[in-house]
Amino acid sequence: MSDIRNRFESYLQRFADGKIVDLPADDFNVRDVTVTNLINVNSECLFAVVHFLFGYDDGSEMFTSNLGYRFAYQDDEHVSFDLDYLSGNTYLFKDFKVKKEKKIDNMPLYSFVPENNRDLIYLFAWALDTGDKKLLENCCKEDVNIYRAGVNGDHYEMNGLKDADIFMKKDKEYYFQNQYSLVIEREDENEVLAYHLYPANTGNKHLGSNTRYVQFFNEDVTFMIDQMKIQNVIFKRKERPIVKRNRIISL
Repeated sequence: MSDIRNRFESYLQRFADGKIVDLPADDFNVRDVTVTNLINVNSECLFAVVHFLFGYDDGSEMFTSNLGYRFAYQDDEHVSFDLDYLSGNTYLFKDFKVKKEKKIDNMPLYSFVPENNRDLIYLFAWALDTGDKKLLENCCKEDVNIYRAGVNGDHYEMNGLKDADIFMKKDKEYYFQNQYSLVIEREDENEVLAYHLYPANTGNKHLGSNTRYVQFFNEDVTFMIDQMKIQNVIFKRKERPIVKRNRIISL
């Protein structure tokens, strides 16, 4: 699997340098790349969530722009990507034209069989991000329960796959700019604790030179798993976002 990952990392570096899409890369001396939710479908195909942080570091402060993408990658000639969000100092990208190679096709994921909890959870996150009920059915038990706190102190939940369409619609209403970028903190055979990474957090807009590697996590996410199927998910909002000072993958 390392060969396709190496090719993908090289592709992302050229993407950040403005050689794939017309980014105003010459204006930046900071072009950081963070990769999460990496799914190696096989040796010839992978899916991933990628966050780009752009800015100019003058030695004292930075006003950064953040772009969040989803990628489906085989090689440099067979790659699709969708822009999920643009946040932060968006003025830097006022002339940016979003380019999509083609709409990402989830078909390779339908036949993908997760071999571990990590793959299963990333598949679940991809299903929610893309509103793909079939993919959600592939990784969840029929009576799965998903509970999530809303932004106004209320909550909403899904009781069984029969409620999937309603739940995903509600989810996007609450979190229109949401992206299910997850970092796994602890896992055992039947339970996984993950943090929901939210680079679009407004606290990430103004960064000092020594804090450019800060990441914001707004939710704890607990997964209960039974026989490689998700049985229960609880999203618990944090009173204050926690901060970690390490990049997930930095090129």
